Parts: sequence; C-alpha cells; structure tokens
Amino acid sequence: MLHHTLASTVLYLSLRFQTLHYYSPFFAGVTELSTVPLVLIDLDKFLILTSPKARVAVEVSKPVFALSFIVIRVFMWNFKWTRMLIIDLKALIKGGKFGEYRRGWGGVLWAAGGVNVALGAMQLFWASKIIRNVAKAVRGEEL
Repeated sequence: MLHHTLASTVLYLSLRFQTLHYYSPFFAGVTELSTVPLVLIDLDKFLILTSPKARVAVEVSKPVFALSFIVIRVFMWNFKWTRMLIIDLKALIKGGKFGEYRRGWGGVLWAAGGVNVALGAMQLFWASKIIRNVAKAVRGEEL
C-alpha cells in the first residue's frame, strides 16, 4: 500500500500546487493500462471464473499483463519518463529558476522526483517477480 500512498501524495501535491502537468497523464493514467488485465487475473483468483469464455479471457490476460507491465512500467517509466523528469529538475536547478516557479514550492518537484525514483525501483522489483513467473510458465513449472 506504500506505493498507493506515495503516488496519491504526489498527485495531490501536483494538483494543489499546479505542477508536473506534463508528466501527470503518463504517471496517473497511462501506467494504469497495465492494470486492466491484472484485474481480470485477480478476479479469477477470488471468484474462480469457470465459463469457457472467461477462462480464455483470463489466460489471454496473463501474457498481456506481463508484456504491458514490462513495456509501460519498466521501460517507459524508468528509462523515458523518470529520465526526463530528472533532466528537467537539473535544468531548473542549474539555471537558477527552481525557486521562481510556484515560489516556495520547489519542494513539490523534489518530492515528485524522489517518489518517482522510489516507485520506479518498486516497478523493477515487481518486474523481476513477473519475469520469474514467466520463466516458470515457459518451463512448465507450477506457479
């Protein structure tokens, strides 16, 4: 639940202090696309879907989830968006403009940068678990 608290805090601060608009659609929207197939997988864990169509949907959702998570939450999150955010923060600091924008709320940008790095590390941890499960599935082992 820590990741939800961190993400919610940054989202609140960015809305409250009118910062990070460029990054918000990705971090608060696009990333959730990888969650859609996970919902069906989790639903099956709790309700054990038995109809043939539901079984097919669940089985198709597993590789879709794995692929979308790796693409969106590992590559796009860590290697594109986090890098861009850090470059922007460095440019503001180096150019002496950091305190000029939303005077007194440079802390929001620092918080967003720090939280983003922490969440990115969590994404890498979860990705390692997904990759291990994919490897087990490929070898025919029990998950």
